[in-house]
Amino acid sequence: MALEQAVEGIDFSYGERYVPDRRPFFSEGGNVYRLGQLFHSRRIMDMDGGLKVFGKIGKNTSVGTLGTYHRNNQNIILQASQPLTATSNVSAAFLSHHQREAEVNNVGYLSGDVRHGKLSVGSTLVQTWADESDGRRGFVSVGYNGSLFQPYLSAFFVDPDFVNRLGYRPFTGYRGIGLGSFIRNEWREGLIRSARLSVEGQASNTYEGEVFRRDLSISSLILTHSDYALAAGWRGGQFEEFNDSVFSIGLRARASDRFNNMGITYNWGEQAGERIHRISGDLNLRAYGFTAGFSSRVQWHFERRYQQILTLTYDFNPALSLGSRLIWQVEGVNIYFALRRSGYAGTDFFVILGDPNALEFKQRLVAKVIRAF
Repeated sequence: MALEQAVEGIDFSYGERYVPDRRPFFSEGGNVYRLGQLFHSRRIMDMDGGLKVFGKIGKNTSVGTLGTYHRNNQNIILQASQPLTATSNVSAAFLSHHQREAEVNNVGYLSGDVRHGKLSVGSTLVQTWADESDGRRGFVSVGYNGSLFQPYLSAFFVDPDFVNRLGYRPFTGYRGIGLGSFIRNEWREGLIRSARLSVEGQASNTYEGEVFRRDLSISSLILTHSDYALAAGWRGGQFEEFNDSVFSIGLRARASDRFNNMGITYNWGEQAGERIHRISGDLNLRAYGFTAGFSSRVQWHFERRYQQILTLTYDFNPALSLGSRLIWQVEGVNIYFALRRSGYAGTDFFVILGDPNALEFKQRLVAKVIRAF
């Protein structure tokens, strides 16, 4: 059971950054909210109570519901998915957000995909209703899943009055097309184990016909039999009035080892009219019950920013552990300590010194007990 939220990075973004939600109620179990960016559970900041039910009706029909209650807002999500054949599927969902002294925001979602041989087609349509207005978002993609080449073509649109207060959608009012291809291969012998190259492009305009985004990216990854990974790429194009061009190169050791690995990445170029340089690295170790993770980022772009995160955990046994996380960045320094018992039937408990999700250290001691019935 996660105590701390994911930390928002310092990478530059034209819009709101996407930050995953690690709260157990939202992150564990069930496909009721596996709706991509249609549902971003971080939009639900506070809740006095919640209910989550999911499962199957019959052999193939999956259904689920998630609801939360707070004195200032209530939310409900309903979802169902049904395979039509062995290679086709249809899904539908309904989301409702009711804010106190505000209009209800309802969202309807329908998606389907079908595969015939190596050809696949997928599409989604989203309809929203909010504040006496409604908007739509649509997407369709056609791809070819070859053993070596995997090209695709897509088209999309987001209406200017598209409103989904439970979702992640930084921008609205644009439409365009996307085109790309993935190339990959594997070798059983020799220095290289696998290699992958992707080329993707996107062009979109506003509904008034002005340029919204022109985006082109090229990325490559080489994995050796000695478990080293070398990645290199470039991303550039235009966002509104800005022209961007950013290169990246990275190296990772023990790339396929989840618990013991390390890597470093360097990015440089121009973004939003300013030169950008960013160095990032991470180190992860696990041995004799100890787990340690360290990540560091330093970025020069408009101003110098930095972020260091150190996480330490000791597992007394599979259920009981002692952990700590230190975050050092421009906004301040935060640290917390937590003794937890969780993950098994019975009673879970947490004793926490500090606040795992604050910007600076808070002098507080919290005990939490959870009993499963």
